[in-house]
Amino acid sequence: MNDDRPKESIIEESNKLLRNISHESIFKIKNLNFNQRIRLFRDSLTLKEKDRITVFFIFLMIIIFYRIAFSQSSISLVFFINTYVQRDLSFFTIPVQMFSLLNPLFILILGPIFIKVTDKLEKKKIKLGFIKRTILALLVMVLCFTLLTVIGYYIDIDSVDKISLIWIVVFEFFIAVSELLFSIAGYAMVGDLAPEKYYSLFFGFFLATKSVAMFLSGFISSRFPQEGTESFIFHMPVHGLMDFFMIFVIMNLFTALVLIIYRKKLIEKMHLEDSNSA
Repeated sequence: MNDDRPKESIIEESNKLLRNISHESIFKIKNLNFNQRIRLFRDSLTLKEKDRITVFFIFLMIIIFYRIAFSQSSISLVFFINTYVQRDLSFFTIPVQMFSLLNPLFILILGPIFIKVTDKLEKKKIKLGFIKRTILALLVMVLCFTLLTVIGYYIDIDSVDKISLIWIVVFEFFIAVSELLFSIAGYAMVGDLAPEKYYSLFFGFFLATKSVAMFLSGFISSRFPQEGTESFIFHMPVHGLMDFFMIFVIMNLFTALVLIIYRKKLIEKMHLEDSNSA
């Protein structure tokens, strides 16, 4: 974890924080209103820590957008598989629930490979910081939902009734690749940007994004298109599968482009000693 000051022990950090608020007793702090507590919190931060916190909350929004799309693999994709995937193998009909095993299976297979690839890249002095990993994860997610968008187009125009289950296997493979990239990036982001004295608080914010994303993901999934009906997502009409999956393509592509365009400015705000770590 990078900081603009020398490393200090937890006790020294605690004493420094207490000195900053020594003009108020612990009992008085309990009686402070919300604005006063926020002011006290800001006064305990350095300028560089404030910049990092700004970047931190920007990334929280990006994490929410990513997780909304990622969660579709366990919600909307279940509806899609149940209706539009050929699961009958003549001797056995694959239950929809079995497809949920693909993601953890690919994670187990790809995890060691990712570690070896990362080690080789580091030996060649090529670092994939959390911004680069996030961009790659978002672009892989764009690829995943572009695949479903194209398939949805052919289903919408009635040129195909059911698709091969191979397409779902391919989709889950790339989802697993994206998850491996993004999960590592998320934890690295918290470690690099959260102030040491408030690390547990900011890690809690990071974990809370999953709840927000799951709520929004569930809302969007409830608008999954059904034959003969028209649904709306945030006042946008969804006429079929192509329109539905296109939402996630646009969402992730837009987020990736924002990161690419503002990457240098975000790195400056992070005040990292080694900019390659981002």
